[in-house]
Amino acid sequence: MNKGGLSFGEIEATVLDAERLATELDALGPDAGTESMLFARALRTMARNLRFALVSPPDEIMLMKMVLTLETTIRRVSARALDASGPPASQRPTLPPPPGATPREVWDSLPPSRPRGPETVRCPLPKESEIRAKVEPVDGDVVPPSRRKTS
Repeated sequence: MNKGGLSFGEIEATVLDAERLATELDALGPDAGTESMLFARALRTMARNLRFALVSPPDEIMLMKMVLTLETTIRRVSARALDASGPPASQRPTLPPPPGATPREVWDSLPPSRPRGPETVRCPLPKESEIRAKVEPVDGDVVPPSRRKTS
């Protein structure tokens, strides 16, 4: 049987994943970080609300949003709370360029980006009139003098 485009088995699997992760967070206790109890509580609350939504009158759009929100929360919490190796990747320091290479050489050695495909409703391509400025290297350097760090 389907509800919201998903089978009850898929929805229940998501709920069970959330409850399993909450149990793991409880088992880790304070070793999982100061927010682990809050994450566990949020996961259990979302799982309970999703189960209530399964037996309530059908609102398929809301049910789909709840499932997607719970899946996203599971991924975020598992990556953040169970990985105690340090800060998230977005907050880790970047590696310096190889010895003897300038930032410009490193930039030029990167492979070209893949084509993004057609524009989508959520992320339309800017029109030529909407492009305000293009970044051009100044004197062979990609960082303008006003933004350079001085040591």
